[in-house]
Amino acid sequence: MLFDLDGNQMTRVPHKDQFDNWRTIIEDADYDRAVDAIKDRIAPVNIFTSSFLPGRDWTGTPFQPLYVACGKSVKQSGYFFGLIVWSIIMEDDDKWVFKPSEKDDGDPLGTTYWRRHG
Repeated sequence: MLFDLDGNQMTRVPHKDQFDNWRTIIEDADYDRAVDAIKDRIAPVNIFTSSFLPGRDWTGTPFQPLYVACGKSVKQSGYFFGLIVWSIIMEDDDKWVFKPSEKDDGDPLGTTYWRRHG
């Protein structure tokens, strides 16, 4: 479950039309591998920033197909990755809170998520 800083539960993926478009381009198996890799990275932690999870070079990783599905655009594949993280956290049984990203020269740095206990 995903909540904003005011305690409102998030129940939908933002930019759903774009997310759905990318989702139709990527093969199900490739998408599932990326989801599994994200879940593996967040399972042991209580706080993380989405943009730090995949690393800079996605070559040979489960995230490379995201890059290909987004027309080999670093920016668009980063957005797609972030929306996948959002959807995973939103559906998780644990309660999570997020803080929207700060901007660096107009580029998002990633969303920070942390588990809410209690």
